[in-house]
Amino acid sequence: MGTPSGDGESMGHLELPFSKIMDADSVKDVGNYAIDGSNFKVNSASLDEDKKTVSLVFTPDMQLKTDHTIVVKNVKDSSKKGNKLNPNPTTMDFKFIDTLPPKLRKVTAEEQNKVVLEFNEKLNPASVTNLANYTLTRQKEGAKWTFISPSLSIQRKSHCSPRRCITISIMM
Repeated sequence: MGTPSGDGESMGHLELPFSKIMDADSVKDVGNYAIDGSNFKVNSASLDEDKKTVSLVFTPDMQLKTDHTIVVKNVKDSSKKGNKLNPNPTTMDFKFIDTLPPKLRKVTAEEQNKVVLEFNEKLNPASVTNLANYTLTRQKEGAKWTFISPSLSIQRKSHCSPRRCITISIMM
């Protein structure tokens, strides 16, 4: 088990990374997790798309940069043997911080030369406007285009929380 991290979306979410693909049934049992004894109630546990990360939802919210202890027991990897954590239970101290990069959730083409990218968390405006962070690839031919001077802006839309969406207008 790797170091737990906030997910950038909520102060009541925690991501637990594992080195192996995990068994979905064993990670869903909220009784397998204890945060600071019983100070935080784990309400749900689910396996992320990568199948190596467990997402916990808990109450009350944690404050950023605070120290905590998590105990994880009886979770198994997805191998035929279903290997449990070693040791079982495993106890880990951690600081509640967001160490995960934003995840792209949705891409929408609004016009011929405009796309909207929606992420799972608020974005840093300085990284949003850095052209080195973007590559546009034409899917059929595999050709890459270079941005000459695209217009980048942070877009606030009713369906998208502030600073989670960006619109890219491409001038070619």
